Amino acid sequence: MKPINTILRHIVANNPNDADLTLKETNPRVLHSRLKKGVVIFVFLKKDGTLRITQGTLQIDKVPEQYRPLGFKQASPLQINYFDMIKNKWRSLSSNTKIYLG
Repeated sequence: MKPINTILRHIVANNPNDADLTLKETNPRVLHSRLKKGVVIFVFLKKDGTLRITQGTLQIDKVPEQYRPLGFKQASPLQINYFDMIKNKWRSLSSNTKIYLG
């Protein structure tokens, strides 16, 4: 597993204006709220024990048109759905996944 500091260096290198960035573990409700407000860079612990940095959103106008859903269905309270801006795919996280925000 990559240490959090390695992840932070990567984020800072890609966001020089956030040079004092620190990551704090957060809960799924906070992440979901931020995803609804815009594009969020966050880190999560994958099932295999590795950390992944991603950039996601729930703002439909930020999702490329060809990936926008045709309709909406009720999301499971056990998952956090989001559009992954890096992979250009809809993704979900389990609500018990460890999530870190800057």
